[in-house]
Amino acid sequence: MHEKKGMGLTEPSHLTVHPAAVASIIIPTYDRPDDLRECLANLTQQTPPVPVEIVIADNHPESGQTAAVVAAFPGVVLVEETRAGISYARNAAILAATGRLLIAIDDDVIPPPGFIDCVLAQFDDPEVDVVTGNVIPFKLETDAEKLFEKYNPLGRGHDPVKFDAAWFRSFHLRSVPAHKVSVAIDG
Repeated sequence: MHEKKGMGLTEPSHLTVHPAAVASIIIPTYDRPDDLRECLANLTQQTPPVPVEIVIADNHPESGQTAAVVAAFPGVVLVEETRAGISYARNAAILAATGRLLIAIDDDVIPPPGFIDCVLAQFDDPEVDVVTGNVIPFKLETDAEKLFEKYNPLGRGHDPVKFDAAWFRSFHLRSVPAHKVSVAIDG
């Protein structure tokens, strides 16, 4: 292992670089080996028309759980990120990625057949810069899950949503309500 200076990240010295990768699928994870295994099994069964790499960012490498899963999937790149937090892990995967396009998913995503093809096909339109998947709840049991479903600004169903200037101008109509709170301190 070697460390990238100033980043706090380490990479395996056997890092497989895919110089022809058109897209990099980046997946941060923290000790969820069963979820990650299912995610990788679904991704590696797909046959996209262009070279794609998968980069896993392990946010708790000390446990060894992620490395054991990744070892079962040849060609998957493993990056270690010891700073706690999904953003650090995702950014570590982005830094290691070699693809021109980034596909960011979570380790508990179960990509259906054709997922990679569907995402890549959106970029055939030169006006497209960003593609996001629909977030569909697995269950609606907790208050947080219910609130997310109620206020999720990313549309409903399977119809595409175009995030143009009009969408951003009206964003406040769909977002979680926020209120200014003033606090007076007696002094």
